Amino acid sequence: MNTTTFQPIAPRPAPVNTEGPVAWVRANLLADWKTSLATLLIGAVLLWLVPQILNWAIVKAVWAADYEACRADGVGACWGVITEKYRIIIFGRYPYEEQWRPLIATLLLTSLLVLRGADLTRLMVTLGVAMMLFELANKMTWLTGGVDGLQGMEVKPVLGLFRFDMVGKTAFWYALVVLFLLFWAARKLVHSPFGLGLKGIRLNVARMPALGAPVNMRLAAVYTIGAAYAGVAGALMAQTTQFVALDVLSFNRSAELLLILVLGGSGSLYGALIGTVVFMSAHHVLSDMNPEYWQFWLGALLLAIVLFARDGVMGGLRRVGARLGLGAKA
Repeated sequence: MNTTTFQPIAPRPAPVNTEGPVAWVRANLLADWKTSLATLLIGAVLLWLVPQILNWAIVKAVWAADYEACRADGVGACWGVITEKYRIIIFGRYPYEEQWRPLIATLLLTSLLVLRGADLTRLMVTLGVAMMLFELANKMTWLTGGVDGLQGMEVKPVLGLFRFDMVGKTAFWYALVVLFLLFWAARKLVHSPFGLGLKGIRLNVARMPALGAPVNMRLAAVYTIGAAYAGVAGALMAQTTQFVALDVLSFNRSAELLLILVLGGSGSLYGALIGTVVFMSAHHVLSDMNPEYWQFWLGALLLAIVLFARDGVMGGLRRVGARLGLGAKA
């Protein structure tokens, strides 16, 4: 009769967690003694340098175009002078009446670069084009109203039945219906063969031409669709507010859209909706708590999400759903 003897297994340490902020810090900042020492030195330098930069750039900065205040002792950056003299910084002594010529020439040249280069290049070119369009709109007062914007628009009732009221009830339901239709169309597009091709381009743009996918044509098509969606959004805002300000082409508006995508999660339809809710909620709450420096705290929130939740809020919800055994497509 055979007998089986079991040998006890020596206890082994618990597996190291490979996810989350603590694991990221351990793997990237405290991997060995050299990395830990470099982290401590860089952290000490940042603790000494960052408060001084914030003190110079924000706390003691002069935001108004006050030259006497800028010359005073102990003041920081003089941002007001830059905003007042930006034309001289950009155009130099070029005649004011003819500044539209270099703007249009630069716009035409840079628009050819949108489909060239990497994602960062496209992003910077797009922002540059938006800034040039802002200046063109500022000069074409006969068309855009200039700094005063388009005023006195008369918007007829929706379908001839629902008038826009002061409360905004009609505008809310009208915008919600348009949002639902556009979201439905975008979802159909994402899950179509064209959308799958775009996902492949996002994951590995160098391999897609080997599969026979026309990368540049699809990028041009999706940029055109995105521009059409932006046009619908602008038309909705004009209809619901009956006013179009010049800041619709400003850099701040483009930056807000990028913040919304980062907060919600880029590459996700639901992430764009969630990011909008998070951004607007944070905007109102932080501006009520600290009206002067609410953008600083919003930037801190953005940095935290980029460092510890790179997929945004939607990515965090996906991970929670995966741990709970739930599946979701967005």
